[in-house]
Amino acid sequence: MINLGQLVRQKRGVDNTVLIGFSTYSGTVIAAKEWGKKMETMNVPPAIEGSWDSILHNIDYKLNNKKQIDKMIIFSKNIERPDMESLDDISKEYDKNRGQRAIGVVYNSVFERYGNYVPTILSSRYDALLFIDNTTALSPLHIEPSEDKDLPETYPTGE
Repeated sequence: MINLGQLVRQKRGVDNTVLIGFSTYSGTVIAAKEWGKKMETMNVPPAIEGSWDSILHNIDYKLNNKKQIDKMIIFSKNIERPDMESLDDISKEYDKNRGQRAIGVVYNSVFERYGNYVPTILSSRYDALLFIDNTTALSPLHIEPSEDKDLPETYPTGE
């Protein structure tokens, strides 16, 4: 599958783009079960074991913090920082290919184990990643549809 980040990097080049990903362990989101369907608040079950989302959730326990916290990870392959040598082992972990949950405008937790996880090498896919341990669905703005013929036909609801 091709994603928006890939298209931007192909068009503008790796050095002219910054891709920021998002990840969560559990919570709620706003999405539709199928394209063209009405958006709704959906529960996001805990991430499957071994996925990036699960690993990022569990990393605090390994560091003896014993509480889950949100994280921001910046992948800086082109920056040499001798003071960061002690983190080399952790950095190498981000070069592994693991499943990462994909939640977009369309999401259905019924297919959680079968189609919501994409193989991902975090350090190759993103320049930075925001991990929100327990996400809360946004409250969407309610915009009245416009009769303007120049607006895309999916504005503002996608229906």
